[in-house]
Amino acid sequence: MGTKISYSVFSYFLWELTSIFLFLGKPEETETKTSASGQLLKAKGKRAYEMSARTRTQLKLMANASSVLRCWSVCPFRWLLNTYRCGYCEESFTEFSRLRRHIHICSKSHSTKDIYSKFREKGRPIKIDISEGKCRECKAPFSDVADMKDHVIRHGYEYDENYSEGVVPFELNKDKWRCVICHEVFSFFSKLNTHMNSHYPHFICSVCGKCFITASRLRAHGYTHDTGPFPCQECGRTFTTLAARESHKSQVHCKTPRYQCPYCKIRFTKYDDRNNHMSEKHNEKAVAYKCEHCDSTFSTTTKRFVHNRRQHCPLERSFKCDFCEWQFKTKYELGRHRTKHTGERPFRCSVCPKTFVRRTALAVHLRTHEDFKCGLCEARFTQKSLLHSHLKEKHPDSE
Repeated sequence: MGTKISYSVFSYFLWELTSIFLFLGKPEETETKTSASGQLLKAKGKRAYEMSARTRTQLKLMANASSVLRCWSVCPFRWLLNTYRCGYCEESFTEFSRLRRHIHICSKSHSTKDIYSKFREKGRPIKIDISEGKCRECKAPFSDVADMKDHVIRHGYEYDENYSEGVVPFELNKDKWRCVICHEVFSFFSKLNTHMNSHYPHFICSVCGKCFITASRLRAHGYTHDTGPFPCQECGRTFTTLAARESHKSQVHCKTPRYQCPYCKIRFTKYDDRNNHMSEKHNEKAVAYKCEHCDSTFSTTTKRFVHNRRQHCPLERSFKCDFCEWQFKTKYELGRHRTKHTGERPFRCSVCPKTFVRRTALAVHLRTHEDFKCGLCEARFTQKSLLHSHLKEKHPDSE
């Protein structure tokens, strides 16, 4: 009897090995579900699968953010088209006191699922205003991000310390846009919003190493590394970067003015015109960037930078040419000059074999490959402006 049992056990063991190595057996199918903590749960019915690291991270961030919003009376919001919106229902406001009152009321009938349902990107961090934030359990006021996490854990909310908070804290105050983490002060919310990339480096550019909070910001930044030429479909003008072409289209060919007033929705072609309008009509505090070396003020940081370069920090001619006695202020200027000696023509046309010394010369040449056909005769032109001139001269009644 004992011999038969041993042989039976041996036969079963041999059959299992055969099933594994020769794939003759069929493994039991299981159904996998995910718990709130991100673990895999199995049940009979379907084959198990392994959750990706990205999905697991997104679920952890969403769970952490949900716990923060349940523990703290903070205001989730969105910033879109220069307006501040309720994170739950997206009603927009220009006054922060009204925005906070609305969010506190709206939060009673909504949850974090309503916030995430409006995001294209799953697990995207939620912007929160902590100006009047208090712990719902012990009524302690918000002090810093570390204290915020400690309260969530201390009061028993689910929180995984191996992952980020899932929220990005701001203090909505138009008089002083202050970072709540490092306390650096900015003149615009847009500048502060960009600055937060440095505190939440979730995504890193593989080309230049810059860090970003979200994948969408990284994708938008990636276009700055693409090299052209990128021709404008409207006028034929070419650009070396996609960002430059899109900026050109929005300023030159946009059917509606680019800059919109967040209060009365009037649009303006120029950035300064909108700022002047907001200051005069809506008592918005005019932004002034003061020079660190003199009493001059400027409406944009770019204008202040140009002023500093020209008036206070003139560059020395430290880049010397190897072929002659000429010296230059920048490496770029030296490179342009060196082509006179080397005969190098680094800019090649993508359509024909021609090469050029200057990128601007290539841009002009690329227009010759454009084809603008007259719809009233057989005439063809390489530039849209020439076609318009032809229509006015040869077909004046067509307009």
